[in-house]
Amino acid sequence: MNLQTRLTILLAAFAVFALAATFGTVYGIRLHVEGAASSFERSQGDAVSLKDLRLQAREQYLLLREVVDGSRNLDEPYLAERDGFFARLQQTSQFGLARHQSIDTRGLLELTGTVEANFKRCATLVDDRQIEKARDLLERTRRQLLPALDRRLADAQGVLDEERRHSLDEVLTADTQILLVSVAIGVFGLGLVTAGTAMVRRWVILPVRELELAAREIGQGNLAARVIVKSEDELGQLGHTMNSMASSLAKTQAELRVSEAKYRSLFENLRDAAVVCDRSGMIIDCHPGDTNLLGPGADGAIGQPLLKHRPEWRAGAVDWLNLIHEVHSTGIQKRIPDIELLRQTDGDSSAIVDLVAYPVEFGNQRYVAIVLRDVTERRTLDQQIRRNEAMEATVTFARGVAHDFNNLLTIAIGTLTPLIEQTTDKPTHDRAQRVFQACKQAAALSRKLLEFASGDKGRPEVICLKETVELILESLDETFLAEVEVRTDFDPAVFVRVDPDQLTQVVLNLVCNARESMPDGGEMRILVAAEESSTTRRSGHASRLAILSVADTGRGMAVKELQHIFEPFYSAKQSSSGRSRGMGLAVVHSAVSNASGTIRVRSRQGGGSTFRVELPLCDASPEPPAIVLDRASSEAAANSGRSS
Repeated sequence: MNLQTRLTILLAAFAVFALAATFGTVYGIRLHVEGAASSFERSQGDAVSLKDLRLQAREQYLLLREVVDGSRNLDEPYLAERDGFFARLQQTSQFGLARHQSIDTRGLLELTGTVEANFKRCATLVDDRQIEKARDLLERTRRQLLPALDRRLADAQGVLDEERRHSLDEVLTADTQILLVSVAIGVFGLGLVTAGTAMVRRWVILPVRELELAAREIGQGNLAARVIVKSEDELGQLGHTMNSMASSLAKTQAELRVSEAKYRSLFENLRDAAVVCDRSGMIIDCHPGDTNLLGPGADGAIGQPLLKHRPEWRAGAVDWLNLIHEVHSTGIQKRIPDIELLRQTDGDSSAIVDLVAYPVEFGNQRYVAIVLRDVTERRTLDQQIRRNEAMEATVTFARGVAHDFNNLLTIAIGTLTPLIEQTTDKPTHDRAQRVFQACKQAAALSRKLLEFASGDKGRPEVICLKETVELILESLDETFLAEVEVRTDFDPAVFVRVDPDQLTQVVLNLVCNARESMPDGGEMRILVAAEESSTTRRSGHASRLAILSVADTGRGMAVKELQHIFEPFYSAKQSSSGRSRGMGLAVVHSAVSNASGTIRVRSRQGGGSTFRVELPLCDASPEPPAIVLDRASSEAAANSGRSS
């Protein structure tokens, strides 16, 4: 009988014992415990529901008495609260208590229906101004039906409490049974372990010890060492293998040198940037790859500390020394996606990279390899795809909402117009007039939604970008920018062809977002300039862009926020309800796209944000200014921008 067969029989004995004893007893008790626990949870939940319903029944009686006495109006909130209470009471009686056979749910349902009918009858009498009849009916209900309903609910709650105590006793009894079974299993298992240990020592430990001694000799360079094979089982075959290994060790070492040279060539031709550091962060080896993540002096970085070679990385989101120490100590690979790294020491350029840090060992020493993959272009494309999908969904939703909203507003305005003309009561006339003005404002909002949903490019005009931005800044309330230092750099010869209203929305939203990111004050920098496009620099074909840049020194945004910043209804600021409510930047993105332009964002947590709008430069003379903002409209636009 070979070693594998003997060990298989031994393991089978342990497996049979474990399965038969554990599965046959503990699993049965477990089912018992789960059933008792489930019954306990149902009784607990139903008891809590009954307690709440008893309290709510008293509250509903008090509310109805206030309605009958005239201290409370018979309005929609009261009716909705009353109907909701009886719906919950009937649902609990019909479904929750139906699981408990000892509770008379049929009688409770009939009593509930009678109380509900009396409550509704009282409300009807109050509505018909039959107050005395309503009081008599309410008094009869209080004396006869409400005490009976409370008694039935109390009786049902008592039944549930008794079931809960019974379930808890079953759980405690099951704990004792599990303890006894565990002791029996442990005693029998100890005997099996003792017998198995003796067999394993004879079959495995002694032969392995001889293999260990021979392996130690071979490892120290004594290639003449051999294993004395006493049996032809698996360990005997291993001994023959070790003997043949000693004779081929020299050949293997030569092949290892060839393999090392091959992988060195692969390392030096990686597309990604790679750095190998020791425990202290000293660069042992590096490869810049096809990127400039390691800077122009990557070839001379060996022997320097990582953060001395790239000091601007200290301000990033990664604690490099702690990362190297953790990977070196634990030997566990670490992956960190979407890290923002500065490409240059002046901080003008950054990249989004995926980082992989893993331990490598050579020369009997452990080091940490850090591979950096530049995914800036891929992340940008992913963001654009998600943004376009969100915009398409929002366009469809906004179109439907706007059409339905317009239909409702048409009815409201058509009803209010004759009412305003015919009423002679001044307070009523004033209130109707205010409602009419609100409906007109809502209709204007609906038209904006339709324009946004239809992708209307408006009426493009040739506009001087400098004059437009100055006009918008002058129209803002002085207190809005009171604590902010605004610095401007405007080129007067920059003209663009765009719809004036859409351009106004772009500038107002960007300025208001920059102001809201600096609640304690700061600096806002607004730039209007012209420059060559990246297409010109790559292909040589002349192409110039008009640049509108709005930068602030506010709180900035994390990478996760930047991925969703142009999505409709997403906002880095949260409302009091905890839900996002922004729409401004989605409108900005739509307006810039309608003008055949692009918008880019660069931001860092705690380091401010920069929004850069690129529009096709127009060389024609500007048309007369079409943007006119009074103080009231600018304040309304500013309030709209703050919600983004």
